[in-house]
Amino acid sequence: ISGYQKIRVEYTATLNEDAVLGESGNINNAVLDYSNNPYDSSSWESQTDKVTVYTYGLDISKVDKDDNHSLSGAEFELYASENDATSRNNKISFVQISEGVYRKALANEEGNTTLVVGSGQNGSELGKLTLKGLDEGTWYLLETKAPDSYNKLAAPIVVTITDIDNGVLDGKVTNAKGTNGEDVALVSLK
Repeated sequence: ISGYQKIRVEYTATLNEDAVLGESGNINNAVLDYSNNPYDSSSWESQTDKVTVYTYGLDISKVDKDDNHSLSGAEFELYASENDATSRNNKISFVQISEGVYRKALANEEGNTTLVVGSGQNGSELGKLTLKGLDEGTWYLLETKAPDSYNKLAAPIVVTITDIDNGVLDGKVTNAKGTNGEDVALVSLK
């Protein structure tokens, strides 16, 4: 390689099931060791790079309209576009952590697209659905099954997650249209 040429090194990383939500983020360190003369041990140098990656979640409560009682038996699907939600294509896959708690499936994992709210049994919270591992952006939550004697929501719930403070990601959700922080309350009618 001539002295005026540059080499660009790019790497990618994937957040795994241990990724944390919120302000602390997920730190990824990379080290590149290089030398202009690999036969001279004193010529080796190192370049480091550190990146903090954030991931987000939603806490969803399924309640009735009149008494605001938590409801079990509801099922949902999540989509990344309005068109997908309308046509029910390209459902987002999740891995169940516990009853009512899911994380977004990694590319190499087989996930489930049906998200069931907690029944209040086996340590789950009645009417709660927690989704972890979401990126910034707009998401469409579609109710596919309503609790017994209730009607399904008529349209997908649109949730927009934005995390920008003076042009910098910091893990704090600064704009979550359709939510109260990370919380979404879904009300059903009989």
